[in-house]
Amino acid sequence: MADYDSTGTPGEILKLKLGDDLSDGVIVLPGGKRFAIHKAFLGGCSQFFRALFRFDRATPCEPDAKTCRTHQDEYHVTPITCEDSFEEVLKWIYGHDLTLTAGNAKAIL
Repeated sequence: MADYDSTGTPGEILKLKLGDDLSDGVIVLPGGKRFAIHKAFLGGCSQFFRALFRFDRATPCEPDAKTCRTHQDEYHVTPITCEDSFEEVLKWIYGHDLTLTAGNAKAIL
């Protein structure tokens, strides 16, 4: 029988994210930057993501839509315009590590 490690420390979870291992979706920001994500994990950590992943799969992207789906697991999120700040938020969710600076604090908070 194989050994099983159930620690799931934030560092290990962050490694999962950074390696895009087992990702099952992609967040696409208005500038085109793409983030491989894990829907169950993000949905379990955030009401925003939970609502996004429950979004009606048949709804097409409209010009004024705040969120939409273009492919089976690709989510376009237009309210988020600062890619670096969004990446910091993902790093915090996955690894409990956040770098706040004078340049990104307003966009993150």
